[in-house]
Amino acid sequence: MVELVAALDAESVLCFATFRDEIDTAPALRALRRAGRTTLVPVVVDLGLLAVPVEDDTPLSPGARGTPEPPAEHRARAVEPDSIDLVVVPGLAFAPSGVRLGYGGGYYDRFLPLVRPGTVRLGLGYAAQLVETLPGEAHDVLLDAVLTEEGLVVTDAGKARGVPDATRLAPTRARGGEGRSRPDPARAGTARPESAGPRTTRPRTGS
Repeated sequence: MVELVAALDAESVLCFATFRDEIDTAPALRALRRAGRTTLVPVVVDLGLLAVPVEDDTPLSPGARGTPEPPAEHRARAVEPDSIDLVVVPGLAFAPSGVRLGYGGGYYDRFLPLVRPGTVRLGLGYAAQLVETLPGEAHDVLLDAVLTEEGLVVTDAGKARGVPDATRLAPTRARGGEGRSRPDPARAGTARPESAGPRTTRPRTGS
């Protein structure tokens, strides 16, 4: 993810803090801070989200919906959505169209319309979460791209919005075949442990 952020010249990045079996975002967030980027995590407040800055020493603990959040007193430091350059969101599944299957709370669908039109909306997960199609709804906000341990997929919605193709944004994308090297966890989250069967994702409340 660090290479992608650099390619997009994104200074301010909102990214979810890992919950349950989601891809581990902590290494990428630390690497982004070392690169001088502002890192933010979402905090649930009523039916909305706040984008709150975090540092290496910011403690995170389960919030109202069980997702990791900084202490309540940090909410006063929340930034305006239109100041964010890249929003990284979780999901149960992602489709090439840009449709995302969320967790049912609608938090990101309410938050994403508040960011600037040029802000990139990125889904982050495992390759097993990419599916051919997902049913969309009128209130869905489409993603521009999806990043997994296998590389970047620019969605149909992202192409329509002029997001650069995956070759330009992710030149080090892993390719299939024997001897494929493992991705850098700080660049694409933490690689999914190898297993004989498909990965299962447990729904969570909200987001």
